[in-house]
Amino acid sequence: MKATQIMACLAVIAILLAPASAGAEVVSGPWLLNITAASVEIVYVGDGGEDPGMVEYGPTPCLGYTADTGLRPLTGEVFTATLSGLEPATLYYYRVIHAGVPGEPGTFTTPVAPGDSFSFVVMGDTRSNHDAHQDVVDAVLANGTPDLVFNTGDLVSTGEDEELWRIFFTIEAELLRNSIFGPARGNHENGELLNPSRFNKYFIHRRFTR
Repeated sequence: MKATQIMACLAVIAILLAPASAGAEVVSGPWLLNITAASVEIVYVGDGGEDPGMVEYGPTPCLGYTADTGLRPLTGEVFTATLSGLEPATLYYYRVIHAGVPGEPGTFTTPVAPGDSFSFVVMGDTRSNHDAHQDVVDAVLANGTPDLVFNTGDLVSTGEDEELWRIFFTIEAELLRNSIFGPARGNHENGELLNPSRFNKYFIHRRFTR
């Protein structure tokens, strides 16, 4: 690697390790959905207009690739980007740049070959007792970041309440930024006819594939 390339890579690493700016306009997230052997979807709640920025990503902390972010239709606040052309069984680094402000760096691993090992966590009923919810997340992270996180439902006590979702995403921020997320919809995410749940805004799933 040439000296100029090394310096550029070191500069990117320094930015990734630096704390995110307090002026960042990401409200919640990011989290990772819809993983395949060659792609993953990055999702977050933000403001700052309809053309907020991009996701930088790559197989090293130098990143090297970009994908544009855009508003998920009919949400007005949920932004998404699909990272494609990925290699299977590979660790990737990424960061969201929203409204010109870089966010916290994250990582994810694409699916391994059949028979190879991977890690996952299953939890549920995170809807109440936020302190206990935080304790569970802290215990998971204390044992390493899992490849996959599944939630069996009732993520929040009232699916249409934006503030409860913000609390949920704040508690799980580090976990969901670095693990593929697979939530199930519980009865507390049902919402009402004139006040629908926010679940479908945040999580639109395709089936897990290799």
